[in-house]
This record gives sequence, structure tokens and C-alpha cells, in this order.
Amino acid sequence: MICFIKTLFVKIKRKKTSYVTFFLMPILTTLLALSLSFSNNNQAKIGILDKDNSQISKQFIAQLKQNKKYDIFTKIKKEHIDHYLQDKSLEAVLTIDKGFSDKVLQGKSQKLNIRSIANSEITEWVKAQTNYLLENYNIIGDVALGNEDTFNRILQKNQQLNYDVKQVTLTDRSRSKAVSSTTTGFLLILMLGSTSVIYSGILADKSSQLYHRLMLSNLSRFRYMLSYVCVGFVAFTIQIVIMLSLLKVFNISFFVPTSLLLIIFFLFSLLAIGFGLLIGAITQNSQQSSQLANLIVMPTSMLAGCLWPLSITPSYMQAIGKLLPQNWVLSAIAIFQSGETLSQAWPYLLALMGTALALISFSSLLLKPTKL
Repeated sequence: MICFIKTLFVKIKRKKTSYVTFFLMPILTTLLALSLSFSNNNQAKIGILDKDNSQISKQFIAQLKQNKKYDIFTKIKKEHIDHYLQDKSLEAVLTIDKGFSDKVLQGKSQKLNIRSIANSEITEWVKAQTNYLLENYNIIGDVALGNEDTFNRILQKNQQLNYDVKQVTLTDRSRSKAVSSTTTGFLLILMLGSTSVIYSGILADKSSQLYHRLMLSNLSRFRYMLSYVCVGFVAFTIQIVIMLSLLKVFNISFFVPTSLLLIIFFLFSLLAIGFGLLIGAITQNSQQSSQLANLIVMPTSMLAGCLWPLSITPSYMQAIGKLLPQNWVLSAIAIFQSGETLSQAWPYLLALMGTALALISFSSLLLKPTKL
């Protein structure tokens, strides 16, 4: 068996595409995930429709603009708001109704209308700041007793006050978790795609009748498959190590113990190998194997949430996605990232192991010597 494993590695080394698959592709996919995660502008694009168009409303908008987290746009039209939100050119739109300044001067409570993209996280942040600022304006309005000149003087003095604020920068774990999740999704797709090395090797053995001759020798079917399992583990280990090393270089952490992370990837590697063995067992040529693999890998990866969060998909697609192995990996990592223990993640790990063993078992039953 050891001689056969060496032969497999020699065959793989002779193919230039193997170096691309196992060395270059992990680097490119990790860098792509990093670029996609960090390419988004940190400033949220917020539109403000000022129907009041008063001095007070303009001062209110000017103070909102001081927040560096927001990129404020004021030259918008009411009839175009739906279009702005649909094409995501704006994440949220704040409408200041007519009579805003009068209510502020009288100290009356009022609600500002905020519309945003569905499930946008920025909505609550905008609401919190606008409500806080509006409350300050109402307090000043009460003190000013409805006199706009008095209101402006108090507001100006308030803005000129010097506050001693100590700024502390905290580690943004959410960004690291988002990057690690995106990178993991890409890696899972790459690992499933890399199983072409396994099933193409099996098909080559079958077409050349090498497999038939091996079965007549001392090499049993179990040892034959175990040889490809060993090759697959080495290949996937290279990909995983490259990905984790690059993330380490860019100071991106999974916030998951390395041992648990390796267990998860180990189980998925075993499942991916079983997938490659099954493709090699049930197909007869490279065209069939490529078509079948393409039919399975990308659609299931998209449904499982490898390319985008599963939460943004319809409920029926989420139900399907949760049944797929790629989602089990992402869910298990998410559980550990949230601080949970192995007792909450074991169903996913058990499902990965069970599916992997089932695929390998089916492959063993279907992989029979064929004479051409």
C-alpha cells in the first residue's frame, strides 16, 4: 500500500495543475476573502430629507454629519427614496418633517421617520444617535421657552464646551469573525473542488484497467481506497495550513481553540474525500465526473451559506441549507465563536463524521473492477 501511495504522489507531482490547486488556489481564495471583507467602506451612507428646511433642522443635520461613521447625503428627493434603498446606494433615509423646529422650540416629543434596507444593522445606530440628539434639542427648547435666538445661543455655548473624553480602542472581533467565516466558506468550496484529484485518479486507474490488476494483487479494495484517503488528507492539510497561516499574517483570528478548529476541518476533509471516492466510483469518464461534481459543489455551497450569510435567504432555502455539510462546518465554528462548548456543537461534528463514513462505505460497495 505504501508503494501505491508513493506512486499516487509521484503522479500528482507530475501535474502542474496540482501545484495550482493545492498551493496557489488557497492563497488566492484567502486573499479574495480578505479583500471582499475589507473592501466595504466603513462609513454608512445615510440620506436625510429635510422637509422643515429651518435653521434648527440644518443645525441638527450638521451635528449628525460630525459622526465619522456616517456619510450624509441631503440632496435627495422623496420620490426617489425607494430607489435609493433598493439599489443600496443608501443604507438608511431619515426624514425630518415640516414643523420640526416648532416642536423643538416648544420641547414637544416627536419621532423621526427612518427607513432602511431590510435587516440593516445601521438602523438602530442611526435611531440611537438621532433620538439622543433630538432629546438634547428638546431640553434646550424647554430652557429657551420657544425663543429661537435664545435656543441658538444655548446650543452654540453647549457646542463650545470642552469635554475631557478618554478614547479607548477595543478589538473589533466582529470583523475578524466575518473574515474567518468568509474564508472558511471559500475554503470548503475549494476542498470539494480539489477532490477532482481523487476521482480523476480513480477513473484513470479504471480506464487503464490498473484497478482491476491491483485487485488481483495483494492490494485489497480497502487498502486501495485508504491510499486515496491518505493522499487526500495530505492535500487538504496543505490547503488548511496555507489558509490559517495567511490569516495569522493579517492578524485575523477565528476566536476558536486551534484543536477544535482542526477537528472540524479534519472531519470535513474526510467527508470531501468520501465525496471524491463516490464520484470516482459511480462515473465512467472524466466528463461525467466533472459534470456531476459541478452539479453538486457550487449549488450546495451557495445554499449552505458559503458565499453569503444563510440568514438573508428565504426560510425554505435556509431549511435546505441547514441539511448540508458545508453549513454544519460553519455552524460548528459559529457555536465555538459565541463561547459555547463542545456539548452544543457535537451534533454537527457527529453528522460530519457519519456522512463521511457513509460516503466512503457506499464508494467501497460501488467501486468494482470493470473490464473494458
